[in-house]
Amino acid sequence: MAPLWSTVNSLRALRDEDVFNDLTNIKIPTLILYGVHDTICPYPFAEYMNRTIKNSVLTPLTDGGHGAFYECKDEINKSLEAFIYNYNQ
Repeated sequence: MAPLWSTVNSLRALRDEDVFNDLTNIKIPTLILYGVHDTICPYPFAEYMNRTIKNSVLTPLTDGGHGAFYECKDEINKSLEAFIYNYNQ
């Protein structure tokens, strides 16, 4: 029963928490990988995060939706490698 309980509480937190105002508190380089076709969290959220988080980089995943971590795993890995490399220079 624990997995169901934790899933329900996670969904409640997603519904009830407003973290948009916290984005300005992020002060470290941030890579935002976002599926352009995400219908659960639409792409304008990514654009907002990119505008709001100082030192952020937005990488639109043109072939991805909400499951972009799986749908675009090769592109994600390349973007992550480039981001790490660029910030370690």
